[in-house]
Amino acid sequence: MLAGDNISFQNTSTDPATWYVINYKSINPADIKRGHDAGPSFIKDWNFLKVNKSAKGETRAVFDRPTSMFGRFDVHATALNPGYASHDPHTHRVEELILMLNGGVQEHIGNDEFMAGAGDCIYLSSGILHRPKNIGTQQCYYYAIQWHNLKTD
Repeated sequence: MLAGDNISFQNTSTDPATWYVINYKSINPADIKRGHDAGPSFIKDWNFLKVNKSAKGETRAVFDRPTSMFGRFDVHATALNPGYASHDPHTHRVEELILMLNGGVQEHIGNDEFMAGAGDCIYLSSGILHRPKNIGTQQCYYYAIQWHNLKTD
């Protein structure tokens, strides 16, 4: 949803709907034109997102474009199979937020290991070494969210 847009929605299904709201404020002033130039507000149907499968599980690119608050805002969903790490330990130039939807991971952060399960949120500061690993017996799901303020991020 673009800054300033008024929205409403109604669940017309008998199935429950999940809606996540993340409020944030950039250190830079909002650039409403940049957000509108990238396209209008929208809703994506999970069933129509492209699925990239591997032995580790699967990923879906949910959102990756400029917004009025950030030069780039990136959200992807990961389903991680039991026993797999999503990647080797690495760092990012930007901060990352991991929202655990179900299952659990052992998250390597810096020199420590933390357990995170459904409903938990993992904050990773820029430059911190990290790696999630599914140590459970079932596939786990999470959203990875990154926000970029600089053109070089």
